[in-house]
Amino acid sequence: MHANMNIFERVKKLGFPTGEYVIIGSGILAALGIRDANDIDVAVTPSLLKTLKDTGNWKEEIKWGKLFLVGDKVDVATQLNWEDYKTTTEEAINTATVINGIPFLNIKETILFKKALGREKDFKDIELLEKNQKTFSKITYIGKVVTVKIDRPMGSKHPKFDCKYPINYGFVPGTKMADGKELDVYVLGVSEPLKEFTGKCVAIIHRTNDDDDKLVLVTGGLNPTDDHIRSATDFQEKFFQSEIIRR
Repeated sequence: MHANMNIFERVKKLGFPTGEYVIIGSGILAALGIRDANDIDVAVTPSLLKTLKDTGNWKEEIKWGKLFLVGDKVDVATQLNWEDYKTTTEEAINTATVINGIPFLNIKETILFKKALGREKDFKDIELLEKNQKTFSKITYIGKVVTVKIDRPMGSKHPKFDCKYPINYGFVPGTKMADGKELDVYVLGVSEPLKEFTGKCVAIIHRTNDDDDKLVLVTGGLNPTDDHIRSATDFQEKFFQSEIIRR
């Protein structure tokens, strides 16, 4: 039933309200293209839990001594914190990594959560996450002010494609990525060519079919939507598959 739906489409189909749930378990591995997730595990707030129970569309089951609401390949946890895992659902929601508009339990918390579960498949997932830590370390830039060099200013000719840069494009000095080059950056909200820029990183464009992620920096208090980011970077990103990571 879900063979042609990715995890983002499956979660959006649930229609859960923003700020009242977080995808847990192996969800973030699927979101980042590490491995597929057959089922979707969700932790929800008490208010959303009540709403779901009142619909009568969810089956109540006891697993590991805890109550779950079970749907079509979806398990809703009524309580996130376990004996060996102390993070509450509310804390997990507030610190979630948002990818394509969907909140996922962040990588650090996912590793702690899976260590607490302690199953063989959990340790395999931890190994996969730790192998990809270099890629995920870029997430730490989100929310920080970063100074970058602009080597391809707005209006300059693209070295590969038959177009000019509609926005400023540069790199973070002193960084080195898997391709041997610096970490690249798109700058939004500036309407003139630049040589250098200092701004806040609001997102990462994570390419799932190319090891060359991009930071998205903005000026002032600009808070672009995912659609805005995609539109502004489409001149180059249209040639790749990607996801937008927010936190």
